[in-house]
Amino acid sequence: MADLQFRNVKKSYGTNAVVHGVDMRIADGEFLVIVGPSGCGKSTLLRMVAGLEPISSGEILIDGRVVNDLEPKDRDIAMVFQNYALYPHMSVYENMAYGLKIRGFSKDDVKKRVDKAAGILELGSLLDRKPKQLSGGQRQRVAMGRAIVREPKVFLFDEPLSNLDAKLRVEMRLEIQKLHAELGTTCIYVTHDQIEAMTLSDRMLVMNAGRVEHLGTPEQVYSAPATQFVANFIGTPAMTFLPGVLSAGRLELKSGFSLPIANAPTTLGKHATLGIRPEHWALADKKLALFSMRADMIEWVGADAFAYGQFAGQGVIVRLPDGARPRVGEMLHVEFDVKHAHWFDSDTGVRL
Repeated sequence: MADLQFRNVKKSYGTNAVVHGVDMRIADGEFLVIVGPSGCGKSTLLRMVAGLEPISSGEILIDGRVVNDLEPKDRDIAMVFQNYALYPHMSVYENMAYGLKIRGFSKDDVKKRVDKAAGILELGSLLDRKPKQLSGGQRQRVAMGRAIVREPKVFLFDEPLSNLDAKLRVEMRLEIQKLHAELGTTCIYVTHDQIEAMTLSDRMLVMNAGRVEHLGTPEQVYSAPATQFVANFIGTPAMTFLPGVLSAGRLELKSGFSLPIANAPTTLGKHATLGIRPEHWALADKKLALFSMRADMIEWVGADAFAYGQFAGQGVIVRLPDGARPRVGEMLHVEFDVKHAHWFDSDTGVRL
């Protein structure tokens, strides 16, 4: 196992900068998930760790050793790809053993390592099969097994579950969690799926346009997002945002509506955006409600239900309480819990 350090790591293609200086340390045995929208630079960052992309400037260290100029084979890392990358003419056993054989491991050592990995991943009965005889989830387990037999210092996962259906993704998330708990190897996992990021990570790095927006535990990122981008990207359904101008104990919305807020920031005249997550809205008596909105859509998601509507020209999403069954078109009277209000600078997007 190993710790990793990024020291002002940047990447450019010609004059086009795609990673704008990443500084962080990943502890020995930690599971870090890098999450963000397509094109934000997360896979590029992972490929720089693997040595598949050269670093434009800065340093990457594995166990205190700068690896900028080391070949991928000399970095003691193992990578699991999105497309499995299995040899179709080889059996499961041969796919898992191949990397060890070309490194000169003895036949006994190869068998010992493959059998151990197959046991961890429940592949023992599939070792003689070819990849075309396996399901998508089984192929991904073989790809992980091929990485495990290496016994590397660091595991790198590049969107490994994106080709699987929803049910298999849940199952494979559990497999990866169990794998990390058993091996304790340092892991960096790239995904655009916020559910994967929240459920798998010890810490998560949220990226946007090549920049680090927030680095923290899943609870920190969800409960106190560093920027409006993070607040909008993490959480399903999305947070409601109400932009306006702060006055004494009120938020003056662009529509002209004045919203009384007991714990609003004290900077008067500042352009600020109020953010409220769906679970922190509540239905209220008409006389006590903060405002009313028409239910434009009702979304039923298993045990939860959400009402979508508009207020002051902004979309509002409210999680409905148990037993509430409003109809589309019905007027809902709502309020929110001010203890869970999020405030952002409307100009910079940074949390106030």
